[in-house]
Amino acid sequence: MKKNSIYIITLISLLIIAYFVTRDDSGSNVSERAFAVKKIDQIDKIFLSKKDGRQILLTKTNNQWTVNNKYTVRKGAIDKLLQTMKSLRVEYPVPETMIDNVIKNMSSEAIKVEVYSQETLLKTYYVGGEAVGYKGTYMLMDEAETPYVVDVPAFNGYLTVRYIMDELEWRDRTIFAYQIDEIKQLSVSYTEDSAKSFQFTIHSSDSISMYPTPAKAVIKGRPRKYIDQYQFIASEAILESPRLLDSLRQNKPFAIITVEDITSFKNKVKVYYKPVDKRTKMQSDTQGNPMKYDTDRYYAILNNDKTLVVIQDQIFRNLLLPASVFYE
Repeated sequence: MKKNSIYIITLISLLIIAYFVTRDDSGSNVSERAFAVKKIDQIDKIFLSKKDGRQILLTKTNNQWTVNNKYTVRKGAIDKLLQTMKSLRVEYPVPETMIDNVIKNMSSEAIKVEVYSQETLLKTYYVGGEAVGYKGTYMLMDEAETPYVVDVPAFNGYLTVRYIMDELEWRDRTIFAYQIDEIKQLSVSYTEDSAKSFQFTIHSSDSISMYPTPAKAVIKGRPRKYIDQYQFIASEAILESPRLLDSLRQNKPFAIITVEDITSFKNKVKVYYKPVDKRTKMQSDTQGNPMKYDTDRYYAILNNDKTLVVIQDQIFRNLLLPASVFYE
């Protein structure tokens, strides 16, 4: 009997300890507040979904993230999301007078987040909109009753925008990413003025020949400096517009950049003038005449004529050079 009493007392003590361990100072359950995933290097799958049917599946294989099993993920976007997941910090529980309204809004608008490691579900929570006062974001753990206002240190704003639900926004925008020893040939051809066209053949990092063979000597080091720019070149945006893509295919690009790598794969980018639209910064010239084309941006088609992107002149003007700039 005495042993049973000791056993019961010990059990009750453990239950009391467990209760207080799983409660914080506000009386809420700690598990309802555990949004952060500290070991983000172990995350290899993230599934985002909304009630309207939109879904984003992010998976990591051999340290490479893909979106919806189709496209390479933009590094900046996945890095920001993972750092956000690691740094999530609860500010305070939603006041009882607001809980019903917050949950009602989240039930239709929230993003459901599922985080996995090696097919094991680590965490499920819901990300709502911005909190009252525009500081923090409403979040709710799966099967919890109380939503919280959550933020990350040294950030003013709301976090929902980091849980991107647009596949295009997740896609990697890289166009060129080559070291010089990965390139066999590089050419730039101009359909409106072939005299400006040129081609480099890379024999080694210190041996580069130019075609057509220039009448004047090539400025020492300039071809290498030019080719080094191809280490990283990206588009401004990827467009999902089959109609525009088909229309551009029927027209002649003003320039074509082709990089052939050492495996003989050709990465061809066709560059087109972009007509002026309402977003164009320069609508007219210095004489007040309407501009026909955007001077800051171009359209480009790549990926075997399958992908349409917008590129910036401030980046591509350094690639779209005439052959003459390489001559003494």
